Amino acid sequence: MGNNLVASLRTAEASPYAFVHIPKNGGLSIRKVLGDGFYTRNVMGEVGTAMLYRQQLGEQGWSRAYKFCFVRNPWDRAVSIWRFLRLGHAAARRRNFGLDSGGVYGFGRDLSFRECLEGFPEPNLWERWHMTTQAFHITDDRGQLMVDFVGRLERLQEDFDKVCGQIGLRRLQLPHENRTEHQHYTHYYDPETLRLVAQRYGEDIERFGYRYGD
Repeated sequence: MGNNLVASLRTAEASPYAFVHIPKNGGLSIRKVLGDGFYTRNVMGEVGTAMLYRQQLGEQGWSRAYKFCFVRNPWDRAVSIWRFLRLGHAAARRRNFGLDSGGVYGFGRDLSFRECLEGFPEPNLWERWHMTTQAFHITDDRGQLMVDFVGRLERLQEDFDKVCGQIGLRRLQLPHENRTEHQHYTHYYDPETLRLVAQRYGEDIERFGYRYGD
């Protein structure tokens, strides 16, 4: 199954659960050990959100599932997305970001971090599913959180152990899938790029309590 599968709802081995996979937050590692069960895609061929999963599962199915996700420091996540756009495989970029291969809309190894944050060369780039706010994936149309547990990538194994305990699975060791190699994220920032990330991801910074430098 492809990398765009984003949710699991399984009952055979554990209590019912629904995993909402927010991009660039360790989701492939989680799916590697849990497997891909229930999932859905929207009419654009992109992966969905908690809102869409609730619609597909129905209120009863959604309410009985233990719902969880993982978030990431927004400044770190922005660097990871940029590095992936510059260096990621063309097929993966096309599949996950809706960007063409070849020039990838001008994205390539020469794309600077600041240019990426400014949306060059596509003004609506940061509204795409793979790059939008993390809150978008897990809140309803009133801004209310729709999951029972929000883990953090920064303590991925520790928080995933808590999930396993909640759904009745033995402790599962997570692999590290789809890793984007780069220096510590603070290496890439200046006052302007800090401002741009605060503009793009201000909701995530406030909602999840992240601080620059964490």
